[in-house]
Amino acid sequence: MKTIPRATHVHVLDPNTYTVLRQHWSALLNSERKHRLKAVRHLLYLMLIGKDWRKAFTPATNKRKLENGAFEGWVLFRAMYQVHSPLSE
Repeated sequence: MKTIPRATHVHVLDPNTYTVLRQHWSALLNSERKHRLKAVRHLLYLMLIGKDWRKAFTPATNKRKLENGAFEGWVLFRAMYQVHSPLSE
């Protein structure tokens, strides 16, 4: 996954907070709670650390899944809706 150029994203975290966030995220992904992390949390994390979040979510390519409407249920769409929804603030 590539990093977004510094000119195109805003730095919202100071270096100390950035380090703490990375350590906490790492601890979460190595804990039993990792299966409860939703796609929207991954999306927000990638945005905060400046990674290219568009590369993190790939659409389904399996022909059978696509025939059965898998693209409609693409996780990125639901995560983006939650980020922009006033109900999820």
